[in-house]
Amino acid sequence: MWTRQAASRDPRLPLARLREALHIPELASSAGANPALPEDEMAAVLDRAGVPA
Repeated sequence: MWTRQAASRDPRLPLARLREALHIPELASSAGANPALPEDEMAAVLDRAGVPA
């Protein structure tokens, strides 16, 4: 599983796969930390997690 988590954090991961990883519980945290995640999607991730603005 750590291989998939590492891949989820890699900025070279295609955006479509990154978006998919956000919805897989064991990958969501790693995918949410990916620097290639667009800012608006990162904001949505933080909103869903209940992180205050």
